[in-house]
Amino acid sequence: MQLHTYNALPVAKFFIAIRLLQLFTFTLLIGITAYFVTTITSSSPTTTTTTATPPSETILILTLTSLSALYTLLTLPFFIAGTSRGLLFMCGLDTIWLIAYAVASVLVGRKLEGVQCMQIPNLTVATGGQGGWTGTSTLQGWTQASRVSCWVGKGAWGLCLAAIMLWTATVLVLPALFAKARRGGKGGAGA
Repeated sequence: MQLHTYNALPVAKFFIAIRLLQLFTFTLLIGITAYFVTTITSSSPTTTTTTATPPSETILILTLTSLSALYTLLTLPFFIAGTSRGLLFMCGLDTIWLIAYAVASVLVGRKLEGVQCMQIPNLTVATGGQGGWTGTSTLQGWTQASRVSCWVGKGAWGLCLAAIMLWTATVLVLPALFAKARRGGKGGAGA
């Protein structure tokens, strides 16, 4: 299948590159948050009736990222096929994804902005330290359980911020491609 250029080949290639970077970012984010959830659920004691539940912010990021990765995979063929009216529709949906990631980043950032990972001792349950299940299900409590969990939480937050930048880029590129496609490459004012 040949790439539809929308009368702006470099911009169309740039959009495809952004989408591929989004997929890479989403893959990393899904892996990091899934690791975090697995660590939380596997470190809860099995002898008591209380089990550790992952923080709601982590579940939000995992769900949001999984759905946006699916959306990104589904919109790539529509872009390549050359549906110029679909560009505005994709721009609207990308704006909604941008807002969703901004909200998730603010929720996570409020909890993690003051946490200093290097000041947390690198202890684990196996070494007899205080790491692992703390009896709390808050994001801040889990990121302060060990240095590794702190870096995982901060890494997820950083990848959410990267996703915001990538969504912003697609929101800016799609209307430009639509305008160029409508003009038909005739070269309007300033071209």
